Amino acid sequence: MLVEQCQRIGVNEVVRQTVQQARQVLIESGIEVGDYNVKMATTSTQYGGKRTWFICPTCERRCGVLLKHPLSRAVGCRECLDVDYRRQRYKGMVEEISTD
Repeated sequence: MLVEQCQRIGVNEVVRQTVQQARQVLIESGIEVGDYNVKMATTSTQYGGKRTWFICPTCERRCGVLLKHPLSRAVGCRECLDVDYRRQRYKGMVEEISTD
């Protein structure tokens, strides 16, 4: 028996297949975040890949990041929770730097 006659099982191929299967199961079932069941979706990229998205539980738009509000515990995208980045909130204002 020669090596060339045997079926080749490479660790990288097994890992790749397992990751693809796990990703598909995750996308189909969604995830639990607190009291929210968050759905997921995929889109095709320009070069043949796939991009995975969360579906915002409030507005149902695709987003790459979901946030959990520290006070209300609501889960949603940045727009639904009406939160800003610090630089956006103080845009045009000069922040004082404490030298104490």
